[in-house]
Amino acid sequence: MPQTISLAMIARDRGKELARCLEILRPHVDEIIVVDAGGSIDDTCDVARHFGARVIPFTPETNPEAFYLDVPESFWAYEVPGPYTGRQGLADFSAPRNLSFSECTKDWIFWVDSDDLILNPEKIHWMADKVAEKGVDGAFLRYEYDFDENGKCVMKQVRERLIRRSDFPGKIKWNQPIHEHLQGMKKGLLFEEILVRHQSPVQDYTIAETAGLKIHTAHRDRIRFRNLKNLIVEKQRLDKLGQELPFRLDFYFGSELRSIAPEKAIDHFIKYIPKTHWDEERAQARAYIGHIREMQLRGEEAWNHYAGATIDFPGNPAPWFGLARIAFIRGDWKKVIDMTESGWKQVHEDILHKPSLVQNPLEWEYRAHLCYSRALIEVGRLDEAAASCEKGLLINPECQFLKEHKEMVLERQKIKKKEAA
Repeated sequence: MPQTISLAMIARDRGKELARCLEILRPHVDEIIVVDAGGSIDDTCDVARHFGARVIPFTPETNPEAFYLDVPESFWAYEVPGPYTGRQGLADFSAPRNLSFSECTKDWIFWVDSDDLILNPEKIHWMADKVAEKGVDGAFLRYEYDFDENGKCVMKQVRERLIRRSDFPGKIKWNQPIHEHLQGMKKGLLFEEILVRHQSPVQDYTIAETAGLKIHTAHRDRIRFRNLKNLIVEKQRLDKLGQELPFRLDFYFGSELRSIAPEKAIDHFIKYIPKTHWDEERAQARAYIGHIREMQLRGEEAWNHYAGATIDFPGNPAPWFGLARIAFIRGDWKKVIDMTESGWKQVHEDILHKPSLVQNPLEWEYRAHLCYSRALIEVGRLDEAAASCEKGLLINPECQFLKEHKEMVLERQKIKKKEAA
């Protein structure tokens, strides 16, 4: 019997993005639930209804405990850079997501965000049929969610996307106010045939008009450092209750503070590392500390943290490439080669599909060649160096370093030929 699918979403002031998303998904689902998470001031709700969605309000008036005011006074303990919007921000993302799931009525629940695009959406029903046939909890899909200025994906991971409605909320539900995840989903199938890709906010997009809508763009100030602010709000809530911050949130605090308060970030990672039994994420925390120290030109400390990450979880490619960069600064060409090749050995399907690992494919497709090609030149492996340059230039044809390395290879090959003659 064909499986039926509910699409569950939360959105706020995303009229244009939502139109783009629903134009793609509407033909491939049996029901759409959109929770207006914050009281939209643009056409988000009208857009959702145009595509046949049921719109459920979740606002500061209906759920005041799930919001905070985006003003400096709300975050006095952390010097969070402005500007501030003065608007209500959503403090608990799990709450509206759980609400969206609770309104679903079909066999399976499929979720995305309003600013996501789905490639091959016509396979969604096929995916649900396969999952039902195998009797597992649901399905995982690859998610590409950050891109560089050339449109190359720099952040990807695997996320749970489809669950059996009858498992909610007894077995599976959304957990944590920030960096929320579906707790309880133990076994699922990974489907490579469908890809979810995060998109930037729409500026000049006409699909809404072609769908018969006239959308008015509201003034939509984005809350800067939103994730960090949500973590601060949660910590303040727990402090009032006399409860400790769950150690996993120390990892998230560290992740969010890396760019604006690196020493505070390290403090949170140091609290997290001895408490977790999750090897992959402990290794990621050590790698983050290593990267902070690398940026501070504290090479010995960076090396030690990267090395610790490879011991905790050898399967993460990133710390191996970090070791290669430190070896490059030291001029230890053999170690550059060894560490880079060790990193590349970890780039295989099992690792790339682990939901716990956030990966930047440019680390091994492009950046690793910057150090590796030069090291090969210095040890006289010129043909391999030329091949490394070519691989990196395929990703970034304008890379000046690789162009220079390519010229060095040609010059040294000429010298070698003259010497041989």
